[in-house]
Amino acid sequence: MLLLISASASCSDAKEPLTPLPITIPESGFNSSILLSPQEDQCNKENNCNLLLNIGTEKLPDNITGLKVSITPQQSLEAEGKISSEGEYYKDHDGMINVIIELNKTTPSKKLNISITPITDKTAPDNTDNTDNITLDTLKLRAVQQ
Repeated sequence: MLLLISASASCSDAKEPLTPLPITIPESGFNSSILLSPQEDQCNKENNCNLLLNIGTEKLPDNITGLKVSITPQQSLEAEGKISSEGEYYKDHDGMINVIIELNKTTPSKKLNISITPITDKTAPDNTDNTDNITLDTLKLRAVQQ
C-alpha cells in the first residue's frame, strides 16, 4: 500500500511545501522514524515554525476501512513539549483518507516516531490465500494541499 506523507511549514513567510515522501506500507502496518526538516528559507528567523504532517491516500481497497496513526517524539524531544498524536481515521464517502496533524512550535528539524496500521473490516472475506489481492500499487498517491 502506498501513502503520501508530506510536511509543510505554516510560517507567515513560508515558501513552497516540502517534497512529499512516498512510503510503502505493508498490510501489517508501518512503524519507523521520520525526520521532518524544512529548508532554512521556509521558516522565520526565530526557527519557530509550525509543521503540518499530511497523510493522504486515494481510494482504499474495500477490506481496509481506515488507518490508525500514532506519532510520538523520541525521548530527547519530550522536554520540548508534547507533540504526540494518536487517532483512528476512517474513509470518507470517496473511500479516501486525509489526515492532517499539526505539530505546534517545532524547531526546523524534528525526528518523529510514526506508526501507521491499516484498520481492516472484520466482516471482509479472509484473503490469506490470495496475497495478490492488494498489491503495492493498489493505492495511488494523492497530493495533499493545505
